[in-house]
Amino acid sequence: MIGQALPAGACGSNRCAGTALWVACSVPAAFAVLSLFFWPSHFVALNVEDGVGETTGAACMFAAAWLAGREAWAARRERRAWRSAAWFAAGALVVALEEISWGQRLLGWSFPLLQSRNVQHEINLHNLTFFVHPLQAVLWPTLVVGCAALGVIARMSDRVRGWLIERNVPTPPLQTLPPLLTSLAIVFFPEVAELLFSIAMVVTAGVLRSHRDSAGGARRAWVAVVTCVCVALAVVEFGPHHQRELSRLHWVLTIGEGIYPRLGMMDNSLALLDAEARRFEGWRTFGSAVGPLATIAVKQWRYGSPGEPSPAFLERAIRSGTLLDARASIDLAVLYRLAGRAEEAELRLQNAEELLERHEREGPARGSPSEIEIVARIRLLAARGLRDEAQALLRRHLKRRPEVFVLHWAWIRELSAIFAGEASAAETRGPSRRARGLRPR
Repeated sequence: MIGQALPAGACGSNRCAGTALWVACSVPAAFAVLSLFFWPSHFVALNVEDGVGETTGAACMFAAAWLAGREAWAARRERRAWRSAAWFAAGALVVALEEISWGQRLLGWSFPLLQSRNVQHEINLHNLTFFVHPLQAVLWPTLVVGCAALGVIARMSDRVRGWLIERNVPTPPLQTLPPLLTSLAIVFFPEVAELLFSIAMVVTAGVLRSHRDSAGGARRAWVAVVTCVCVALAVVEFGPHHQRELSRLHWVLTIGEGIYPRLGMMDNSLALLDAEARRFEGWRTFGSAVGPLATIAVKQWRYGSPGEPSPAFLERAIRSGTLLDARASIDLAVLYRLAGRAEEAELRLQNAEELLERHEREGPARGSPSEIEIVARIRLLAARGLRDEAQALLRRHLKRRPEVFVLHWAWIRELSAIFAGEASAAETRGPSRRARGLRPR
């Protein structure tokens, strides 16, 4: 029933309907938590753009819009309250379209004015630069807590439950508590949080009529969840992979470099980074696996056993590198420095300085610097011993993105320590002309 667990006895001949709904809601929440701690590669897959997590979430919201819209239409024909269900359907449809960026990648259309103000350069509103932080910090927790509280209050008060049923207000049943509360706990992994919230919403839409037909409501809800997962898996399997691979690399580095080290889960960090670095080696889309391999080397140096990273690992990483851009040059410099080849490390840093100087000279023609260039400048300043300047540049450009900010703040600390011998010598003779030119203005 609305606002309460659907008892097995109310299911008539289908005594398993309520239990099946509990399973359909609890298994995704449990898998999200367990994969974070035990299966990091699977957790990354849930966060990937256009991956199984985002696609399932969008499918669930489309299904919720359809189920609620059908109920609103039937209620209006039967002269029952229908406006609440209609508003719910409209909201679910808007959320679903936001999830797929209003068909941006499906239809190949663009909206430069909106994309330039979007942290992911997509055509949607929830990723606008001025909206992301308030959404994560205030609006999302308020929405999730409100939905969970409404379901619990409806379960505890017959009067409230009767008022909601009379007005046909979509109310989450108790089965939605596991995904709702889990989405609140992992709010800084947005795709997983949105997936779990979407599952709760499609279940809410499925049981809209369950005060008249308990078994039917439960069956509609869990069948809708299972169907959405199957559709999403098919779309992901046969859809385009390029954008998904780029997003996967971003989340591998974000989780492996930033989240796991902060939680003290270095075994997970190294296992994830090593598995993904081997996966990305030879992947021509990226041209080089040097970035993930440099990350592994740095984390092993900071958190690993004595003697890590091994000379063999460093040589393998160095051989994978190519001088595609300034950041790749800095990554190679880190590997050379850890291997004890200081002269070659200095040459790579000089190459990165030259590339960044060239970009700065071309600035008016190329527009504002990309995030990759900003990150390269931050890391070069840290490698040159200009730690305060690197932190100031990081605050200026990336403070509004907490997961990225934490990641690069750790890199500043680690690069400063790795190049400490060169940094002290640089302080004796003063920063190089190129390094002085990279100070934030």
